[in-house]
Amino acid sequence: MNLKIPNHKTGKIICIFIILLFGVLLINKTLTMDSKIRDYNDIQSVIHGDPAGYYVYLPALFIYNFDADNFPDSIEKFCGYGFELTNGKVISKYPFGVAIAYSPFFLSAHLIAKDKNGFSRDYHRAVRIAAVFYCIFGLLFSFLFFSRYVNQIIALTSLIPLFFGTNLIYYTLKMPGY
Repeated sequence: MNLKIPNHKTGKIICIFIILLFGVLLINKTLTMDSKIRDYNDIQSVIHGDPAGYYVYLPALFIYNFDADNFPDSIEKFCGYGFELTNGKVISKYPFGVAIAYSPFFLSAHLIAKDKNGFSRDYHRAVRIAAVFYCIFGLLFSFLFFSRYVNQIIALTSLIPLFFGTNLIYYTLKMPGY
């Protein structure tokens, strides 16, 4: 059986559209999961524990000017001690690369947030959307890479075990802060 798509360019566009449509479904799913969270100071929140250590650079830079005294009271405790606020300094043992990746989403959330403290619902949602964006971005580039060596149907179907058979689904939907 021949699984080739007649027009190579049309087939690639269709496959890319399918991946992007999957991304829209993932965003819907992750925002539905987010709406079930009642308390954003809970361990189930996106910015808690290690992810808070990666994330703290953004509110520190854009909101609090790296002055720990300006942060909300007890924010370390609510974020699961992913960072420290001592002697007026923000201390995180995590590198800032993840924060750089989150920065466009953080800034977008900051524009629309009602509570501009860096830790409210809008910021949690921004982290969720960023995780889905980078997941789809990775799947899209994986498809483009695979389609250079195998036909497009095989390249597209190889993304299914890549997403559902690895920890990618877990880190995209359940633990997007990582």
